[in-house]
Amino acid sequence: DPDKFHDYVRDNTGMPYEEYKQKMTNDFLVHRIVGQEVGSHIAIPEPELRKYYDAHTADYVRKAQVFWSQILISTEGKTPEQSAAAEKKARDVAARARRGEKFTDLVAAYSDDPEAGRTGGSMPPRGKGMSLPAVEDFLFKEKKGSVSDPIKVPQGIVVLRVDERYEAGQASFDEVKEQIQETMSAPQLEPKVRAYL
Repeated sequence: DPDKFHDYVRDNTGMPYEEYKQKMTNDFLVHRIVGQEVGSHIAIPEPELRKYYDAHTADYVRKAQVFWSQILISTEGKTPEQSAAAEKKARDVAARARRGEKFTDLVAAYSDDPEAGRTGGSMPPRGKGMSLPAVEDFLFKEKKGSVSDPIKVPQGIVVLRVDERYEAGQASFDEVKEQIQETMSAPQLEPKVRAYL
């Protein structure tokens, strides 16, 4: 509910939603400019990155995690006939996604999630034990790019897509190379940012 969300933001930040949104936008823009103008000029040679990885392998052991997107078709407050129509719509949307229609376009056209248009249906990553069993069964068993059959959830019906999935275990160097670059660049970044600003 957008109104409740706006109240939540005001209660937790002490500022109106629009002001907080503008502040966050400005913060992201500053971060991006600093990254482009300063961070992109700090290059750590790959042998040093590998040496760091080899010395810190325990830092790069991860839990099973999945990145995913969803289309939510709401059934809240609907009559039985409207709920049946929502189920049919969900089946149609799932079939269209499997035939190769762009998932983000289907999200924009059919999702009842008010944030979906902005995020393309992308959801925060999940670990095991964080979802309804039916959702988790799909997300952690199917391969990247798979689209689910419609699944009933408390808010309605969802169609899910697996965007990326990582099994529990040691992350490879290539998977965490950028993260290591950021970690090793951080001590050099602050004085250069000060100088740039």
